Amino acid sequence: MQKIRPVASLTLASIVVALAGTGTRADEIRWVNPAGGDWNNPANWDLGRVPADLDKVIFDLDASYSVGFCGAAAASLDSVKIDNSTIAFDLCGGTLFTQPGVDDEFPHTLRIGTDASSETHVSFANGTVFGYDSESLIYEPEIGVGAAGMPASSLVVEATAEVGSLSALVTQGASSLTIHGDVGLYDYASVNILGGLVVVDGDMQGLFGSVESVSVLVGSASQLELGGTLDASESSITGSGTVRVLDGGSVAMEGNGVAFILEGDAWVWGSEFAGCSFDLRAAANASPSIYLNQYAAGPIGGPASSIVYGPGNIAQPPQTSVNTEFGKSEHAIRGEIRFESDETVVVGESHLVG
Repeated sequence: MQKIRPVASLTLASIVVALAGTGTRADEIRWVNPAGGDWNNPANWDLGRVPADLDKVIFDLDASYSVGFCGAAAASLDSVKIDNSTIAFDLCGGTLFTQPGVDDEFPHTLRIGTDASSETHVSFANGTVFGYDSESLIYEPEIGVGAAGMPASSLVVEATAEVGSLSALVTQGASSLTIHGDVGLYDYASVNILGGLVVVDGDMQGLFGSVESVSVLVGSASQLELGGTLDASESSITGSGTVRVLDGGSVAMEGNGVAFILEGDAWVWGSEFAGCSFDLRAAANASPSIYLNQYAAGPIGGPASSIVYGPGNIAQPPQTSVNTEFGKSEHAIRGEIRFESDETVVVGESHLVG
């Protein structure tokens, strides 16, 4: 960050000029063309210029249109907030949020339908939303979609585009988020699905390799659908919602209270898996693998835990293990294992499955 050197006297004009060089400006700048057009055209913005570093970009026209990002200069935007609009963004191989040498330590946010009076639907194609390489790495990139009590909203990141980096994600209300690709997570990233549906076709893994201390919360009546791998050390997936792991996908985290629908595999660990359930009936003619590792003595799973196999499944016991630190060698399931739709086998500590 450029420093202002003390001088004998300062005029108001000199102060303004000096502050302009520090990168601390955060103007609000609005899109004003309901017909759509080029991001790089100053006439499309209320300030008569294109967005620059640390600007707060707002789209709130009640209209449906396309915005082209072709030729736009890289900018470290503070935020992009979109309400009441249906917009298709063509990033033209560029990056919406970059950090080209701007010294700031504030979250950079993309908000969709969080303050809307009508439905908001947004898509990105042909580029990257948040920069993540050495030239464009973003500090704390965040996505928010929807809000409780607001009209329906959606965000789609097409297969030709990518999210890039992500440290926080929140969905609320009647919202949906679809990512046709991978998501690069920072350590200590938080994913809070408090409403609606989140679909990730690719992997949710570390931005720079392995990742740790990721928190995933799937709220009541909400669902996370995963086509790739979600694997993070010292991390947890909790809530009373549903996690659907598609064929070829897998999830590996500490679990608590989550309802898993498995076409792919699940590695779940914890102290007691309070209320976790695993439903394999969607995996016709297949048998996804369930690996349970409990960090406490006693039978695997809480009293409300269950594993349900459908008629098309190749029924096999889940693979289990207990941390030997507690001196427990029996791999028992507490709760129930159900086969078909009408046969229930209730098991206890004497029922060994491993």
